[in-house]
Amino acid sequence: MSFCTHCGNQISDGALFCPVCGVPAGSAARPPYKPLYEMGDPEDVRENGTLSLFCYLSILLIIPIILKPNSDFVKFHTNQGLVLILFSIIANLCFIVPFLGWAVGAIADVFAIVCIIIGIVNACRGMKKPLPLIGKYQIYKY
Repeated sequence: MSFCTHCGNQISDGALFCPVCGVPAGSAARPPYKPLYEMGDPEDVRENGTLSLFCYLSILLIIPIILKPNSDFVKFHTNQGLVLILFSIIANLCFIVPFLGWAVGAIADVFAIVCIIIGIVNACRGMKKPLPLIGKYQIYKY
């Protein structure tokens, strides 16, 4: 017999949870999980955080690539910016098709603007978090 670490009641050896308070038993602890995103190296973020904002501003992403080609934080956000530019080009090609293409293109452009905002916020916070839906693709090796 073991004891609950939360309330102190006895727990049978095969129990996964405490019968009184419901806290998982010590042997039933959750396995460690993989985080959804990484935080950038604090030193790298401090030096290159502001520069990585340019990665989401279209052609200005050339500036961080030229100035800091060895920074992992800048490389990650450069890749996200390139994926976003490619998505925007494809979205704007949808406008060629009348009616349905206009609707799809407009929705995709709004999504691209939202992704720009999310990317800038992530870069400001020092996070290496992929953009929603399109961030999993890799164009620029980092």
